Amino acid sequence: MEWIKRNKKNYNWIATFPCDTPFFDENLIEKIKNCPNNSSKRLFFLKSGNRRHNIFGLWSLELKDILLKDINKGHRKVEEWANKVGSEIIEINDESDYNFLNINTKEDLEKAKKKIK
Repeated sequence: MEWIKRNKKNYNWIATFPCDTPFFDENLIEKIKNCPNNSSKRLFFLKSGNRRHNIFGLWSLELKDILLKDINKGHRKVEEWANKVGSEIIEINDESDYNFLNINTKEDLEKAKKKIK
C-alpha cells in the first residue's frame, strides 16, 4: 500500500497471496476481483471449509492509514485486525484444500508430492 502511494499508482485495491502455495487456483482471483462491486466492505478473505485464509485477500487502499496506525499500536495478527475493521468472507468449495496448501514442513512437502502424482 505504501509502495502504491509512493509511486503514485492509481490503484484502489491490492490482492495478497502467499508465495508458498503452489497449487493455488488462479481462477479464484476472478472470484474475488468483483467482490467490491457487490459489497460495502473494504476487506475480503477466502475461506474453505471452516478455515478463513487471511493471507488470500483483497484489500482496499482506504484501509492503509487505519492499518498503519494499528500496526504502530502493536496490532500484528491479521485475523484480529480484520475482525476489528470488518471483512467479508468468500466461500470456496475446496474439499481437497490443495488451493491453500502451504509448504512449510516436511509433512507439507510430502502432501504436495502426493498432489503432483
